[in-house]
Amino acid sequence: MILGCQRSGSTLLGMALQAHSGIEIIEENNPSFHVRSASSPIQINLQAVNEYIQEHGKLVGFKSPRDSHRIAEIIRTIPQVRIAWITRDIFQVVASMASLRMPSGATWANSFTHEEIIKYLLVERNDLEIAELYQWARSLKNERERAIALASVCWFTKYRIEVKSIAKWPTLIHRLSYDELVSQPEKTLRRLLGFLGLEWSPATLNHPTILTGVRPGGTVTNRSIDSKSLDKWKSRLSENDLGLIEMVIRRLE
Repeated sequence: MILGCQRSGSTLLGMALQAHSGIEIIEENNPSFHVRSASSPIQINLQAVNEYIQEHGKLVGFKSPRDSHRIAEIIRTIPQVRIAWITRDIFQVVASMASLRMPSGATWANSFTHEEIIKYLLVERNDLEIAELYQWARSLKNERERAIALASVCWFTKYRIEVKSIAKWPTLIHRLSYDELVSQPEKTLRRLLGFLGLEWSPATLNHPTILTGVRPGGTVTNRSIDSKSLDKWKSRLSENDLGLIEMVIRRLE
């Protein structure tokens, strides 16, 4: 399972792993495994996942950051599971969430962070700090400020899941960062493949020659792993944006 915060490089990581001949990657919007009901947001069907992996010989990977809050349930339901938890700097994530536009014209931050934060709060009902900051963020009248604040709070919900989960299941979770993936791809992927019990494959560095199409979030498959996106946040975030992010950091660190 590839988990973590959205806009942290999970799609890129999934494409690199998909290029490995020993791994099958199932995309997060595959209707055979990701379902939406009238009473709940879209989520992965863990029983269907478990049944599928029992029937296939090679490693099957599911990219599903939206299910990161269900990590305990994932580990209970899928006995053989190994988790790749990808992280990314808060400034990079917030800039991406607040810049990516949906077909409706709204940003990713204003469209989806509510759902992610609420799912977390339903699991961590005693996290009053996150609950209070969420109410503050959603009350902001300025659309840009609301997007930045919500994205910052969303990042922290995933960070808190990460810290607690790695402390509880250190042998089942491999943490890697987006920065490491794009600046030292071979070293980072070698470590991950070792954790997964797979041999190194140079193909993981060359997914554009193997894959085609566009992935969820607009990621194209014909772009090689590179570090060009590391500093984009500097031109995307204003002084006011930075002030809001730093305020959330001070409140929650």
